[in-house]
Amino acid sequence: MRKAQLFLLMPLLLLIGTTAARAAEAYAVLSGTTLTFYYDSSKSSRSGTKYAMNSGANAPAWFSQNSTITKVVFTSSFASARPTSCYAWFYNASKLASVTGLNYLNTSEATNMRGMFQNCSTLTSLDVSHFNTAKVTNMQSMFNGCTQLKTLDVSS
Repeated sequence: MRKAQLFLLMPLLLLIGTTAARAAEAYAVLSGTTLTFYYDSSKSSRSGTKYAMNSGANAPAWFSQNSTITKVVFTSSFASARPTSCYAWFYNASKLASVTGLNYLNTSEATNMRGMFQNCSTLTSLDVSHFNTAKVTNMQSMFNGCTQLKTLDVSS
């Protein structure tokens, strides 16, 4: 290969290497009133306000926006994430009416679920039967204040 051709290919090779080197990460994006969870390397290209996951007994970064959230979506990519805390994820999300893709939330490494759905007074049904709570040490008030919750599947 001639030097001129190699010189022209170098920027392309650098771009490919940089893209491949980006690691997948778990994050949430608030767009309008929808909070969507992802696990990929596309965070910078998403539109909306982007948030990192929380840990331990720290409230998530989107916590101050919970009162505006009407819909939560867990994408299929989030099935590869292993959050260690779901503490106050939807606490006081009183307008939250639907949660889709909850089966993509893998809770096998979670230790704290305190107040996860607390005061989600508009939610009418939840299926958390797939949750793995083996490592969870705190579930205090997880569903407290969910006054409209008619169906709650905790069978597993």
